[in-house]
Amino acid sequence: MDNNQCSTEKKCCPVQKSIKCIIPVLAVFAVIFGFQWLYHGVYMMPAYTATASMWRPEAEMQSLWWVCISTKLVMAAIISCLYCCATKSAACCGKCPKTGAKFGFKIGLLIGAHDFASYAWLPFGTDMSIALKWLTGDILMGVIIGVVLSFTARICKKGECAAA
Repeated sequence: MDNNQCSTEKKCCPVQKSIKCIIPVLAVFAVIFGFQWLYHGVYMMPAYTATASMWRPEAEMQSLWWVCISTKLVMAAIISCLYCCATKSAACCGKCPKTGAKFGFKIGLLIGAHDFASYAWLPFGTDMSIALKWLTGDILMGVIIGVVLSFTARICKKGECAAA
C-alpha cells in the first residue's frame, strides 16, 4: 500500500477502516456472549437441569468451549457485515437505533426460527416451552444486537454518510 491510499484527500484509508470496523464485530460478540451466558446460563438453567438427560454431561460441554467462542465470533462478523450492507441505503445509514432494532428483529427471528426447529429432533415430548423460550430469547438478543450495531456504525461509518 502506498501513502497516497491513506492521504487525507482520499475517501478512506483501507487499514483505518478495517480497524474501525472491528469495533462492531467485537461489540456484537460481547452482546452475543453476554446475553447467551445470562439467558441460557441463568434464566434457562432450571429447564436445562430438569431435562439433563437430553444434554451432554457438563464436563464434556465445558471441554467444547472453543466451539461456542468461535461460532459466536463468526456469527458476530457475519451479522456486522450484513448490517453494513443492509443499512447502506437507509436514510440514517444504519446510525439510528430504530433501524438497528428492525434489523436485529429480523436477525433474531432468523436465529430463533432455527433454534425453534430443534423441537422437531430434540426429545422435549409435547412441551414446546424450551423451544419457545429459545425463539423469544433469540429475538430479544437480535434486537439488542441491532441497537448496539446502530451505535457502533457511527464509529465505522464516520464521514461516509450525509445523514445523522
